[in-house]
Amino acid sequence: MCFYFQVEKFLTIVQRHELLEEHRREGNKKYADRIKTILLFDNGWSATKIAEALFIDESTIRRYRRAYEEGGIEQLILDNYI
Repeated sequence: MCFYFQVEKFLTIVQRHELLEEHRREGNKKYADRIKTILLFDNGWSATKIAEALFIDESTIRRYRRAYEEGGIEQLILDNYI
């Protein structure tokens, strides 16, 4: 028996589209991973699962989300912030 549940999204359709477009254009792997982090959170992944998938420390994953929530894509990809 399969159980399906609705994952509560926190990104708007516009925000998700912007992140996907930015991810497609991004040539820097580090920045692409930051964008993927936010998209995966929106898909219902935990910080632990994202950290395992991207080989990044869990506290870093949480900092990425906080940066995005505080300042959007611009804040997320600033090197001096994270």
